[in-house]
Amino acid sequence: MNIIDKLSRPLFKLSQVTSNHTAKCFQKLLKLCLKRYQKLKKEHLHRFPHNKDLIIFKLVGFFFPTSDYQHPVTTPTLHLMTLALSKSTVQSIRDICNGLFVSQVLIEYITLSKRYIPELINYLTSVISCYITDKDEVPLYPPFTNKTRKLLHQLCNITSSQCHDDKSLMSLLELVCYNTSTDMEYDDEILRISVINVAIKQVIQVSSSWQHLSSYDAIFSPIYNVLKCLNETSFPLVTQAVVTDLLNSIETGMKIPKPILQVLRQKPKSIKFFEPLFDNDYQPGKRKSCNKTIAEKMKLKYKHKREMKGAIREIRRDSKFLAREKLKEKLERDAERKRRVKQIEGWLQEERHDAKIERIKKNK
Repeated sequence: MNIIDKLSRPLFKLSQVTSNHTAKCFQKLLKLCLKRYQKLKKEHLHRFPHNKDLIIFKLVGFFFPTSDYQHPVTTPTLHLMTLALSKSTVQSIRDICNGLFVSQVLIEYITLSKRYIPELINYLTSVISCYITDKDEVPLYPPFTNKTRKLLHQLCNITSSQCHDDKSLMSLLELVCYNTSTDMEYDDEILRISVINVAIKQVIQVSSSWQHLSSYDAIFSPIYNVLKCLNETSFPLVTQAVVTDLLNSIETGMKIPKPILQVLRQKPKSIKFFEPLFDNDYQPGKRKSCNKTIAEKMKLKYKHKREMKGAIREIRRDSKFLAREKLKEKLERDAERKRRVKQIEGWLQEERHDAKIERIKKNK
């Protein structure tokens, strides 16, 4: 990741020089991602996304604007990421960590646009729901199953000495780079605590972005119920504090008054239509009678218009006359030059003829 961070700046400068070519290259990479997903789907593997796909998703948000309603590169990337969160199966903690990375990239995408993405909130709700032991109490959203719940809900009490601050937990980048196999049992409790800690922090970011939505209560009421069902005593103090912050954030968002759809009490005002003014006594060629001042103005306008037309006519006539005179002078100069050239050529021929006769006489 350090190499990618160092290469991103020069790559961004190059992309500004050849923006069209950069967009075409990323579109080809996205097509390869889609083909890879379709191939895995046919083989019933659904192991998507791969680490290389995560890098592509991250770079797209760095090179292209993410707040546009439609974009030739960003929009397909959004569809691929929502596909990864809703359709790919979750069989290991590695898959969950990759999904959390995709969720973080989606949060960065909607920072400016505040766009609502249901797959994002469903995925984060399912991650937190896996930590609840009672299966019937909270349902899971696809692609999570009860098998996924077993990976995360077996928690042991972690003392404050083991996990007393955020530094002892794993960051999102460390979770993504955590290499584990699918058939290995996860006994690393810090890994499991780090997963829910990252998920809750992401929900806090989403909550602050979507507080303006009128459907905020309906969106966050499921995750609010999930948080109420969590056994906070089985978590360290750091996670308990994050859960409390999230509950306070959701309660604050629910208290904000939302606009309610209401029927209009009065009909909207229609646009004013101006009725045409018809003159029943209209006679073509005859002017209407009016007062003295208006008649004087109309007379002056008519006189000015007539004088203007006469002046334009005279200017055109003069310009045509000048053009004819200039053409006549030019033709006379050309004829005089041709006459002189012919005269000089005649003199030269006479001189050549006389010189030739003199040479013939000398030779005899």
